Amino acid sequence: FNLASFIDRQDLLLRNSRAKFMLCMIDLLQCSRVTVEHNRAEDGYAITRARGGDQFLRHVGNWSRGVSHQCRWWGGNANDTRKLKPGDEGWGTATQVKRYSRDTDPDYNKYTVGAFDIMVVNNYAEYGTTLAWGAKGRQVIFQGNIARFMGDYALGSEGGENIIFNGNIVINSF
Repeated sequence: FNLASFIDRQDLLLRNSRAKFMLCMIDLLQCSRVTVEHNRAEDGYAITRARGGDQFLRHVGNWSRGVSHQCRWWGGNANDTRKLKPGDEGWGTATQVKRYSRDTDPDYNKYTVGAFDIMVVNNYAEYGTTLAWGAKGRQVIFQGNIARFMGDYALGSEGGENIIFNGNIVINSF
């Protein structure tokens, strides 16, 4: 289960919370101006999961152990060759991104929504898959994070633009 789930909401704050054995502490769909800071999680899937057109996400000062993806965003298909075949709905959309796209729009395509203005700053994670990862992120900053013993790349963005990595420490990660 999720501690909190929001669809198309703004100005959200999750601060100083703790969770164990939970899917997500905060699950977002098409939300904006979200701050997730100083939380602690163990043995779960994510502290922050943003999917489908989220923007202005601040993920700051969180701690996790055994959490698959401390922060994860999904902005759509960033690789046409993965899990898609010519003729599939998402085929050919890897380079397309639409800001402010909503599922109620007539031309909506879940593979092109993008995720915008994401800050992943001063977090600590160990024994997970990634500290932070996403697809089709635009204007993403990874700064001052520490990741130890991650099973995949510790910090990453597929199909992203304007991605900045600054002063991060990664120890014994894949």
